[in-house]
Amino acid sequence: MKRFFHYRSALVFGSLLVLSACGGSDSDDDGDQAITLGELKGRYSGAYLDSDGQPNLTMATLVDTSNLTLVILDEQDRRTEYTGRYDATSKGVSFGGATSCQAVSAGLSCSLDGKTVALASAEVDSLAYDVADMAGTYRIRIDGELQSLVLESDGQFSVNNKRCETTGLLASALEGKVIIARLTGSDCGSALTNGFIETDSLYSDHDVVVAYLPGSELSGHWIR
Repeated sequence: MKRFFHYRSALVFGSLLVLSACGGSDSDDDGDQAITLGELKGRYSGAYLDSDGQPNLTMATLVDTSNLTLVILDEQDRRTEYTGRYDATSKGVSFGGATSCQAVSAGLSCSLDGKTVALASAEVDSLAYDVADMAGTYRIRIDGELQSLVLESDGQFSVNNKRCETTGLLASALEGKVIIARLTGSDCGSALTNGFIETDSLYSDHDVVVAYLPGSELSGHWIR
């Protein structure tokens, strides 16, 4: 399983860095001039120890002002997702009231569990596939029941759940390094949120989509 920058290896490695730093995360870049969101677009990651001393991996994907996503993975691979809001005045990003991150020249400096955590730029290669390669019918689990999600070659997707329909769109972003997801309509009263997806391979290439859509019932695994 290769999804999310090999996050298992990153979590272990990042945790060692945190431990070696004795929990410290003071940055020499505090005095650096903050930069704009446009200059900061990309993916960032960092590790920290929570209040129980357990390692957590934090990853931010910054695409534009309408698509800012923070994902926190604990040692059991359980994830928590947040949508962000950018403040042009402070050059900071707040994520659902759970944490705030300040843009600095080295990346992001975030406040998590009362600690300052540095998120460094993550090296991500351009994807070797595009949205059209992912077209097909996927099975997803909503409220404990399997539903069908249909993804077209142009990135449009829809799912019918209990006689209501949710629609969305997948598109390439960050110079082909990430595929973003955007919910465009819902008869179910669901929040129209933005995020991104990763793919994995179970029986064939890219037949699993891992969707990161904070607050949406479509966040999770789609299996073709």
